[in-house]
Amino acid sequence: SAHFVFNHRREDVFVLILHSSDLTYLPYYWPDDDLKQLQALEKPVRSKAETQRASIDTTYVKLQQFIALHPDLFPDPALYTREMWEWAVLIFFTRSFAYTVPDTSCLMPWNDLFNHADRWTAVCKLVPYS
Repeated sequence: SAHFVFNHRREDVFVLILHSSDLTYLPYYWPDDDLKQLQALEKPVRSKAETQRASIDTTYVKLQQFIALHPDLFPDPALYTREMWEWAVLIFFTRSFAYTVPDTSCLMPWNDLFNHADRWTAVCKLVPYS
């Protein structure tokens, strides 16, 4: 059981929580050798990871091209790293909710923190920001 007390603005706390998320459990981060071991048993897992990697690669290249075309919007292109892009996309993949518009998802701050287990394992208390 974990207990957290935050003395920050709610928006800041949510971002801190996102940045503390360990996403290495996702097949996206598994080494190729581990994914190959799944070939006979769980081909959909390997295929999904490979598809995600290709999609993130392709989209990152497009993002870099867009940033290069709009230096007025992105004055420091070095901030938009591959690592940051992977993190942002995978946070969205793992924390977004389906929206009422077909094929649309959105992040809903705080809603993704609801525990899905039958028993709670963490307590979070917000203290007014000063």
